Amino acid sequence: MSNTGYFFDSQDDGMDQSYTHPKYPIYSMDLDDPRNDKDILSWLQAEMGYLEKENEPRIRVMRRNLALYRGIQYQDIESRIDARDRGEDRANVVRKIVCNHLYDLTKNRGSRLIKFKPAVAILPTNDELSDKVAAKVTKQLLDHIWYVQDFEGKIQNQLVTNALVMGESYLFILWNKDQGDLSPAYVEAQKKYPNKKIPLLNENGQITQDAQGNDIYIDRPVRTGDVDYRVVLASEVLLQKKQKLVDVDYCFMRELVPTAELRLRYPEKADKIKDLDSQVYDYEKLELRPARSEQVVYTFWHRRSPLMDKGRKIVFIKDVILENEEIPFSHDQLPFIRFTDVDYPGQLYGVSFYENIKPLTSTYNNITNMLVRNIVLASHPKWMVPAGSVALDRLGNDITIVQYKGPTPPVLATATTVPSDVFAFREKLKEEFQQISGVFGVSRGEPPPGIKAGVALQFLSEQESERYNELVLKYNDLILGIAQMTLAVCGDYYDESDERTVRVLGKNNEWMTKFFDVAYLEKDYDIRIQNSSALPRSVAARTQTLLDLNERFPDQFTSEQVIDLLDLAQSDKFIDSATVSVRTAQAENEELLKVGEGVIPEEQLSPRDYENHIVHWREHTRVLQEYSFKFQTPKEAQDRLINHIRATEMLMVEQEASNPLFAQEIQKLALFPMFFKAVPPPPSMAETAPMASMPEGASPGMNGPIVEAPGLPVNAALGGEPQAVAQEKLPSLETQAMVGGAVQPTSQS
Repeated sequence: MSNTGYFFDSQDDGMDQSYTHPKYPIYSMDLDDPRNDKDILSWLQAEMGYLEKENEPRIRVMRRNLALYRGIQYQDIESRIDARDRGEDRANVVRKIVCNHLYDLTKNRGSRLIKFKPAVAILPTNDELSDKVAAKVTKQLLDHIWYVQDFEGKIQNQLVTNALVMGESYLFILWNKDQGDLSPAYVEAQKKYPNKKIPLLNENGQITQDAQGNDIYIDRPVRTGDVDYRVVLASEVLLQKKQKLVDVDYCFMRELVPTAELRLRYPEKADKIKDLDSQVYDYEKLELRPARSEQVVYTFWHRRSPLMDKGRKIVFIKDVILENEEIPFSHDQLPFIRFTDVDYPGQLYGVSFYENIKPLTSTYNNITNMLVRNIVLASHPKWMVPAGSVALDRLGNDITIVQYKGPTPPVLATATTVPSDVFAFREKLKEEFQQISGVFGVSRGEPPPGIKAGVALQFLSEQESERYNELVLKYNDLILGIAQMTLAVCGDYYDESDERTVRVLGKNNEWMTKFFDVAYLEKDYDIRIQNSSALPRSVAARTQTLLDLNERFPDQFTSEQVIDLLDLAQSDKFIDSATVSVRTAQAENEELLKVGEGVIPEEQLSPRDYENHIVHWREHTRVLQEYSFKFQTPKEAQDRLINHIRATEMLMVEQEASNPLFAQEIQKLALFPMFFKAVPPPPSMAETAPMASMPEGASPGMNGPIVEAPGLPVNAALGGEPQAVAQEKLPSLETQAMVGGAVQPTSQS
């Protein structure tokens, strides 16, 4: 029996166990004809057995790596891996220790990779506003699915860790009919049949009956179904024997399922699902164990190809085919996304960095145990005494007595000290496996001696990151592939009748529920990976970088922008006090630039007296400088935003006239105002009276003419406090649109 395969159990009787590769392909049979089930099962058995034997060495290495990741080095993983104490507790026996640097290196490599957090952008293939809206809502759907599946937390961490330890990891993207919200039809049926069994109705509205003529009732809640992410260990996925993944047409996935659950899944075949006396590998205990109440279930996946245009999905156990159908996805791929650690040319499967570092870590631990043994021996006294020359109980406890015959008096034996070269070699080994793994002291919080400057440490960190470029590119492809396949599965199964909703995180960190139109999934999108932030992930390094940038480029960052860049997402107080106005203004921009159905009226979006107008004005006018606003935004939407800015500027002029501190802040806005221009008050009688001529060369003053500043009363031009502009003298938005229009900015001198 194979130690790495499940397919063969101890009760095999007479079955041919040579398991060579089948001589004929599976598509040569009519897979839809139930009469061919025996031949189909025979083909699956032969191919599965062949692949298990071919992959036996690879699977054994994976299991060994998993043991090393858990700090198990000196035990036999094929027999009883958790038997750590085999005689080690006897007197004078030093238990072996393991310095688990592999665990530390794995976590550091994984965390450095996950920190990049590539963002997925879903872009429309044309400039139509409806397609832009559809792309945005589809991105919200993807974010919703990833939130429900805890993709950025659990899923990503599992994928990366599994790949680093075992060389590769697999994420199967499937459809689970038991996930999602309750079906609207089921909810209506609950209302129709309160406190009663809900009958299963056919398409004609009649109660469905079984073969015996009994009515069939729904015995569990019916849900809309949803995408299901399933992380599968690489040792449980066997691929068609090829040299490249793109050439692989089929694969096997195996999982362990309780026999009772399996009979509930397939009640029509429950009598054929027998209890087997077999052995399976326990990944928790890292050993083989009996599996009397469980079944190894195999799923055969064949992608759509020229030779099998409908693809295939076959679920089977050792002696029974449980499912046999066309592959339930329209995409032409196998239903998984793979992530590998190290790739070798011409090799189908990925390899863990453990393979290059295991000899070094093993030697490191062996030397460490020798040093420990020497220290124990040196600290544990040994008396050399002639036999019968001394009472042993007088020499004390915790000592070793070595008796011999002879006249020599008792001698206390001491161990020699360990040469310093041994410690130096041990440290050299540590440097070597850090070099091979690409994880150095900077990322581990251990900067090189003598280097304290933040810029220098950041440079060293960037140099270290160069080693990750290839891995980061593969990681980006992983995220991109998951996004593409997820939306493809949604497009296959989502239906308008499901009345699906998505939860969206709003600008103010508030969750909102929105209806999702499944018609959006029928559009063509360009899915890309956006570059992540160039700022360091460390809060300390990020803060120092922002301070350096602000010193070199003053007045480029507002307090709101600094807090956003610091990514203080857990500090609600900071968010509420500094960024809420920015996010509110951004939400207003989104609504103002919409056209068509569902547009919020301008009156509801109009600025209020209590708002932070300067922050709002900055966010609104920033949009005017974007390329999309000038060339892609409809004229109707442009006018809505310009009118909103004009109204904001009107309120700012009012506040400027009554608040000197606010007026000082206004002076810092170089382009203010952009659209609003206050109409000067009508001239007074004194201003219209004829003025005496001035002597040539006289300067304005007490005896000269009074020059009024544009739009301000006389006393303001003399240097006094500006008088408040009366509300009734300010023109309405309609008047501004007629009189001001696109008014040129006024001078701030």
